[in-house]
Amino acid sequence: MSNGEREKQGDYEGNHFNSLWVILEKSCFALAGIISVMYVARYLGPENYGTLSYLLSIMALVTPFIQLGSDNVLFNRIAKSLPVGYC
Repeated sequence: MSNGEREKQGDYEGNHFNSLWVILEKSCFALAGIISVMYVARYLGPENYGTLSYLLSIMALVTPFIQLGSDNVLFNRIAKSLPVGYC
């Protein structure tokens, strides 16, 4: 094997290692999400959890429409008036 081939092999193995970390991270977040939903559902009960789910679904439908123009408005406001950007 030449030196260039060894470097390519090392990159290939590094990609597998990095992919494994990404998969592990996604799996942990998914598992944590499932567990947290289980606890919230038990704590709120069926009726209150259903109300929460209904409100969250409405927010998920409305949020993209709200965000359509808000980025441009905020950017223009900050660009025109520098003191607006300060907290």
